[in-house]
Amino acid sequence: MSIVVLHEPAADSAALRPAGPGGGAGGTTVHAAPADVPLTRTFCGEEAEGMSQVDLESTPSASWYPSPSTARICPDCDRTVTQGHWSRP
Repeated sequence: MSIVVLHEPAADSAALRPAGPGGGAGGTTVHAAPADVPLTRTFCGEEAEGMSQVDLESTPSASWYPSPSTARICPDCDRTVTQGHWSRP
């Protein structure tokens, strides 16, 4: 599964959980969306409009999201990516 990683603006962040064991102190929430369909919604159902795409190639992280110190991660998107349970719209 190919994904697109997106930053949600801090003011719009809803359900948050810290990313990784150190806790996420960042001001944005990271979401994921499928890369092989039109980018309209994230895996958790949030509107993708207004979110900025994350350049993971310049981010030193082994997981699908950037460093836990720079962002929080959406628990629904994380579950979908890590467990691989998603369906096409």
